[in-house]
Order: sequence, then structure tokens, then C-alpha cells
Amino acid sequence: MSQKFHDLEITRVIKETPSSVSISFAIPQNLQETFKYKNGQYITVKKDVQGQEVRRSYSLCSAPQMDQDFTIAVKEVRNGKLSPVLNNCKVGDKLAISAPEGNFVLNETVSNLYLYAGGSGVTPVISILKQALIANTKCTFVYANTEPDEIIFQEEINNLEAKYQEQLQLIHFIESNANKVAGAHEGRINAALFHQLKGDAAFASSKHFICGPSPMMKLIETSLQDQGIQKENIVLEYFEAPEENLADTSATGFSGDANVKVILDDEEINVSVNENETILSALLREGVDAPYSCQGGVCASCRALVSDGEVYLSQNLGITDGEVAEGFTLTCSSYPRSKEVVINFDEA
Repeated sequence: MSQKFHDLEITRVIKETPSSVSISFAIPQNLQETFKYKNGQYITVKKDVQGQEVRRSYSLCSAPQMDQDFTIAVKEVRNGKLSPVLNNCKVGDKLAISAPEGNFVLNETVSNLYLYAGGSGVTPVISILKQALIANTKCTFVYANTEPDEIIFQEEINNLEAKYQEQLQLIHFIESNANKVAGAHEGRINAALFHQLKGDAAFASSKHFICGPSPMMKLIETSLQDQGIQKENIVLEYFEAPEENLADTSATGFSGDANVKVILDDEEINVSVNENETILSALLREGVDAPYSCQGGVCASCRALVSDGEVYLSQNLGITDGEVAEGFTLTCSSYPRSKEVVINFDEA
């Protein structure tokens, strides 16, 4: 179904670091159910920037078990379109926000949990951390940054460490000036860390949540697998997509334009989509209000079911292999590979 946006008023803006802010919103009584969320989920912000509609997804850093505010954090991206605007927003401003979504969530009660974050990747991780601490879970939290001044939520994390000192083991990695943070390791997360963590009795059987820059995430994922951690116990949330994989291995031999029937909000829309054009791009070109956010195969806002025909999914960090096997795809990274294709957003 199409995304619905609601204008929410900003109630608080905190400058967390020189390049990031946290932004809290007032949720009207009639939207309380709409904006209920699970720890680790994200929302999509839509805003007109210099005459162009821009959409970006931002994770919630608040925790419904602990915080009254509904809060996201935004790190300013160099040459970014929306993040510089949001880093200069003010209390009283309104932003168009979609309902929370995302699968980077802890859906079970566990006795031990390992969390890894790099830079702004801490945003969903701190929400999950607070959920786990409230549930009396023992947590190991590894947090990597370039400089001490770039540690988002530093004061809040220190307060959590002090309050939950029997439950929380905090491990900082800082690339430079690590001496300014008590007990921090100098440099980047490395494979030696996982030899150390492997000594924990709960390490092998625990869930491991990872969010941050792609190279860091890949290193952690590989290191965990090298230590025997099963794939189903590693949960990933990408903020950025690697280069698109254009190595299409489909054997359909299709070329030219496909007739794509799209089912959206119980309506059927027919569009012509070239083999070298994504289905989402074609829909937006035709003015169809299809759901999307990152347009990089990461957030899964554009998830849909391929109910007939074939597509090539070039980039997928947002849905599982099982979902792909069931016929789901991400339309922002899907290219038609048969003459007739049916895409159903209403079944997503």
C-alpha cells in the first residue's frame, strides 16, 4: 500500500555532536496507534528541498519502555540533501513523517545480547539496548567512533552504564584521541576483539545486532562467523548501500520493455518498464505515489510481491532470503526480466 505521511510538530532538538542532532516529535492522540513502534525501527521523513521532494529513513533512538518522547537522530552527511536541513530544524517546525517500520528488532526475551554500532549506527542500537536493559538482559555493547566529540548519546550511554553496571559491559573503540574516554581502545574494531569475546560463556548462543558503516559491519559479520556464530543469530541494519550488483545471472534472455501491472491500494496501474530501468523509477516517472525511502535496497519501504513474471533484484539489504524465495522484492532495485510482470504492493 502507499505510504501515508503525517505532519508532526518538533518538540525538542538536541545538538548531540557537532554533526548530529536528536529530534523529538509530538504525537497527537488520534495518531498514537499509528506511531506505536518497536525498538530498532525507523520512520521516513518527506520534505521539499529546493523544489525537489526528498525522502530519507531515520531510525528511532527512543525506547517506548523507557522514554516518553518519540525521537530520531540525524547525522549530517556531507553533500546530503536532507540531513543538513534537519540539523538546522527548530522546535515548532513540522515534518511529514510516515509510520514506523523495519525488521531490525529484538522480538524475544533473551538473557544475553551483543550489540555493535559505528557512528550514527548507534541510533537503532541504543533503542534496542534500552529495551534489553529494562528486560534484565545482560548486554555487551561495542561502539566505534572516529573522535570522542563524535560519540552520539555519550551522556545517555554513560548514565545507562552507571545505572545498569551489573548488566552492561561497554566497549569503546575510537580512532584518535581515545585517551579522552576512560577505558577506550585506540583504533578500529578488529578481529582480536572477537577472540576476547569468545571467552564469554554466552557468546556463541547469543543474538548479535550490528549497525554502522558497511566495511565495519562486514568485518564484524565475518569475524562472528569465523568464531562459529550462526547466521540466524546475526542481525544487520545497513544505513548505506554498497555498490549496486549489476551481475545479472538470470537466464531469461529478456530485453526491451516489459508491461508491468502494479497493484497499489486496490487499484491496478500499468506501466512500461525498460530492462535497464528499475520498477520504482518507472512508477515515479509516471507520477505513481509508490512507497519508498532510501532507493538503495536498504530500508525495505518499497517492498512488494512479484505475483507473476520475473525480476532481477540487484541490491538487497532490506529483506531476507526467505522473503525473496516467497516472491517478495524491493522495487527500487528490481529490473523486469519477462515481458509481463505483476507487482503487488498490497500484499507486502
